[in-house]
Amino acid sequence: MYVHFAPLFTAMIDHGTVLQEFLVSSILPIPKSKLSGTANIDSYKGIALSSILGKILTTCIVQVWREAMHLSDQQFGFKRKSSTDMCTMVLKDTLTYSTNNRSTVFLLIS
Repeated sequence: MYVHFAPLFTAMIDHGTVLQEFLVSSILPIPKSKLSGTANIDSYKGIALSSILGKILTTCIVQVWREAMHLSDQQFGFKRKSSTDMCTMVLKDTLTYSTNNRSTVFLLIS
């Protein structure tokens, strides 16, 4: 498979574009716990399953350029000993604090 993927990945990196098929993912509802009821939508969390092609490309990029990546301290994904769970916790704590103190919260998603 390497002989087929390597030229394709190299071309995508050289041209700065990714095929749409690499960006496809499916979102599946997963129960938050065995104790929560299945009738309530709040009892589920969504998990995104990336396409296998996207996962292969991401893994290759991270393996090849890991040492050259200069990640921010606020970067949570694709970083050793880090998880997006930490980011979610910080967001929830910030929202809870702001709500309890009747502060206005602005969220920018880029």
